[in-house]
Amino acid sequence: MFYRHDIGKDGLVSFQDLEICGSRVAQLQQRVSQANTPEKMLFFFKKLWNRHYQPADLDSDGRVALEEYLTYNDFFWPDRKLELELMGSLFDAIDLNGDGQISWEEYAIYLRALEIEENIAQHAFSKLDLDGDGQIARQEYAKYLYEYHFGNDPEAIGNWFYGSY
Repeated sequence: MFYRHDIGKDGLVSFQDLEICGSRVAQLQQRVSQANTPEKMLFFFKKLWNRHYQPADLDSDGRVALEEYLTYNDFFWPDRKLELELMGSLFDAIDLNGDGQISWEEYAIYLRALEIEENIAQHAFSKLDLDGDGQIARQEYAKYLYEYHFGNDPEAIGNWFYGSY
């Protein structure tokens, strides 16, 4: 996830990187859905900085280096309940039509904004959509994100959430 949020590709994640991510997703979402408001996505990325990255900024320079990120996550991982709540906010922000499912189109918009190639996104979605119905339900999503963030199994399906790994 760190590398997906490092927009400048300088080995650092800053609040500005996350603002750019949020703005990209919001702009792409608005192209396909007038009902969506960019505030949901921008709010998610602000929460992501406040809960996930800022505490990892061990030298308080406003930027998180990979070493800081890994150190923080190895020793001071945030409360899992709070982390899952944060990931629930992401689900709500990706789910454009509010039907409680993430469609291929909604998922593709999110990954496109993170500069993940469409063929990789398609492959990842096919891994995540176990029943082949073209949707990722909230419960499936929660399971996959839990695997991604807290699991130790390198073969876990959740590792595909942000594309190839």
